[in-house]
Amino acid sequence: RLAVGAVATTVSLALAARASGALSNALIVTAGVASLATFAALTSLAFWGRFPRWTTRVRAPFAAVAIFMAIIHAPWTAVAFVALVSLLSYRWREALDTVGLFRTFLGSVVLLALLLAPFPGGPTEFEGPLAPALHFARMTLFMVRIYAIIGVFKTFTAFARDPSLGIRTVSRRLALSHVLVLIVPLGITLALWVSTTYLGVNADRALAGQRLLQRESAQLAAGLRLARSIPDGGAAALRLARERARRWPGTRLWVARDGVLERVFGDSIPGERELGAWAAGLDTLPDHGVVGLRGRRWLGAAVRDTVDPPGAVLLAPIRDALDSTLAPIMRATFLVREGETVDSAFEDDSLGSIVDSLASLKREADAIRAGASGRRPRVRTSRGANRVAVSGPGTRTSPAVVSVGSERDSLTASQVFGFGGMAILSGPEFGRTRWRRSQFMLTARADLRSTLAGMYENVRENPLQAVPIALLGMIVLLLLPVAWIDFSMVGGMGRSIAQAIGALRDGAAALGRGELAHRIEIRGDDDLWETARQFNRMAEGLERARLLEKERDRIEGELDLARRIQRRLLPDAPPVIAGLEIAGRSEPAREVGGDYYDHFDLGGGRVLLVIADVSGKGVPAALLMSGFRASLMSQDAHVLGPDVLAERINIFLHRSVESGKFVTAFFAFLDAATGRLVYANAGHNPPALRRADGRVEWLAAGGLVLGILPLSRFESGEAVLAPGDLLVLYTDGVTEGADASGELWGDDRLVRSLDRLAGLSCVEAAESLVREVRAFEGDTGPADDITVLVARRA
Repeated sequence: RLAVGAVATTVSLALAARASGALSNALIVTAGVASLATFAALTSLAFWGRFPRWTTRVRAPFAAVAIFMAIIHAPWTAVAFVALVSLLSYRWREALDTVGLFRTFLGSVVLLALLLAPFPGGPTEFEGPLAPALHFARMTLFMVRIYAIIGVFKTFTAFARDPSLGIRTVSRRLALSHVLVLIVPLGITLALWVSTTYLGVNADRALAGQRLLQRESAQLAAGLRLARSIPDGGAAALRLARERARRWPGTRLWVARDGVLERVFGDSIPGERELGAWAAGLDTLPDHGVVGLRGRRWLGAAVRDTVDPPGAVLLAPIRDALDSTLAPIMRATFLVREGETVDSAFEDDSLGSIVDSLASLKREADAIRAGASGRRPRVRTSRGANRVAVSGPGTRTSPAVVSVGSERDSLTASQVFGFGGMAILSGPEFGRTRWRRSQFMLTARADLRSTLAGMYENVRENPLQAVPIALLGMIVLLLLPVAWIDFSMVGGMGRSIAQAIGALRDGAAALGRGELAHRIEIRGDDDLWETARQFNRMAEGLERARLLEKERDRIEGELDLARRIQRRLLPDAPPVIAGLEIAGRSEPAREVGGDYYDHFDLGGGRVLLVIADVSGKGVPAALLMSGFRASLMSQDAHVLGPDVLAERINIFLHRSVESGKFVTAFFAFLDAATGRLVYANAGHNPPALRRADGRVEWLAAGGLVLGILPLSRFESGEAVLAPGDLLVLYTDGVTEGADASGELWGDDRLVRSLDRLAGLSCVEAAESLVREVRAFEGDTGPADDITVLVARRA
């Protein structure tokens, strides 16, 4: 909307400048409506995105104040107001990706080029009810230009922040980088060559003009002094003036007669009565150089006579001096800036007015030098404007900026701004009331095309100019192989990078499909191909990892089966025997454990309590524990004592398990009616019998561990459980549980725990004892399997 509105406003104003009457008014109204839409789009862009609530509320007053300021023709106030609030806000960039930023940048450049084109900006002199619409349209376009200029840099900066520049294909990105590497330095070199050549040539032209004017003015002064030294009443000076007039039409001569300067040759000029004060003040003023008088510049010289003061003054137009010698040879345009007059050209503050002033000045200078009408132009002074203007046949009043040179059609405002060569000229200048030393600026501008192509255009006039051209051709021929080699190297690197990236892309795609056996074919020996090698190693590692994962899954399955089997080997619930309370709890340190407990109801109120701990951990211990249980189940526990039971199981394990493996066990027959406990301890941790009064007895009678010696003998022990007594059978995982510092839980803590467990049920006591040991181990994790079997006589 901003672009369309700005273009519509520009076109409407350009057409209105060429139309008249009702059509012009209609076009101005159209431009006003389009500028309103443009201003609305500008404010929408300025307030893009989320803003604080107060900024949203002031949008309408902001727009109203800005429109009012533009309508009443207060442009700089309106621009400052808009700039403070909106022109620096470009938050809409956040809604664009990299490609969108680049497109917006190109669009901004095109829009800016269109808005800065020299189209007419509507009628130059326009009054009436539609004047506010014209003012507002112009002001809106000015604000859009500012916004577009800043937006070009903003969008390009945001676009350049993306290292990929929005190009996702690496080969295209490489091609673009190669193009930029070639074009940017070449463009910079070309720009430096053009600018240094052009500015250097212009500087040389300006310096040559300065030296010419200095030499010519010095020759004028020397000739005038020689002529005045001849006592012929001024005839020699007159001959000098006439001789100069042949080369420089418009030469003037003033000679002292009876103490007063009288013009004896040439037309009068404004301010000529002040020349006597210059000649009289040569003690402090220069006697030759550029002479500034009433806004005009002359090449002049003055002498002071001791016999007939003030002496004589000779003035000649500077343009004639340059036109007759330097300008035709150097083919340049020279401009002598007129101090007050050129300053007045900036009052309109527009480039168009300056160009118009220079164009009118050119027409005026052409008319002055033409002489086609047969009479010399007269000179007058414009007192009210305090500037000198020339009038003559076919001319109009214009600022007195003097331009000289052979290429008069190429005179542009760039000379006024100092884009050409510049040099300083010195001489006297008459101010408001007196003469003073002053300095003036001479600018020179050669044609750009002829400057850059001068070496080739002058071959016909100077055949020897072909020598440097041939040298340049040889340099180019020498550089062509270097450029070819450079392009070949760059192309080879680009192809290698593209191949490596393509191979990596294909490998990653195959890996994503699960093809772990895919390998990249290595075709080089750089970093990218090394990355491909690492990719192959990674694929090999992943393939091994997948095999290991399969193996781990298989083992997990087998372990899960072992866990289920081991859970089936342990009792589901304790037997219900009158007068006895029994509970057990087993917690392995790994997936499966080597601990075992059981309780068999033998009938008649008798129960067999068994707890065992197999050497080792994990699956081997679980298998050995399974063999121990099978051996136990094969015995007739109804008629055997605990010592005989231990001897028979020992023989079975010694025959069944490999050397070095063993089992610790505790066998106890408990009678619920009498409380009589007969037991045998086969190398196991002695169970604790806590009496109701708090005393603790350890049941250690028995023999060696099972499975080591084939003919081990065991003895039986006996104890009586009174009502309230608590019997605790446990494996070594209880007392040997360790914390992070390596301290064991130990028998002392077990005794103290028994005091706390005395008031709990057997189920609660077993679970509490296991929790206490695991809490003591903390983050170190379980060191061993824990199994607890608790019995109490009611």
